[in-house]
Amino acid sequence: MKKIAIIGSKDLGQQITHLIQNDSKTLEVVGFYDDFAEKGLSVKHVPILGKISDIETDFNNQIFDELIVAIGYQHFAFKRQVFEKFLGKIPFATYIHSSCIID
Repeated sequence: MKKIAIIGSKDLGQQITHLIQNDSKTLEVVGFYDDFAEKGLSVKHVPILGKISDIETDFNNQIFDELIVAIGYQHFAFKRQVFEKFLGKIPFATYIHSSCIID
């Protein structure tokens, strides 16, 4: 099972977590990274692992295997900046819900 960390613990991060927890047999959400939430607290029983600045260290310490950026479209420039920061350094997870039909 791949351990997934999610950047962003607000609505989008919570929705992605819910979908993975209730649908995937190969992914496990181990926590959130969020610059606006306190490390150690939980959001819907999923821990805040730290801030974005903690991600590379935690990846190197094998806290998680892959990353998902769950920053909404209202902050698209920041979302792109975060994505580019980790591109080529940390693998990004791909998740497709089982109810999706791809034609």
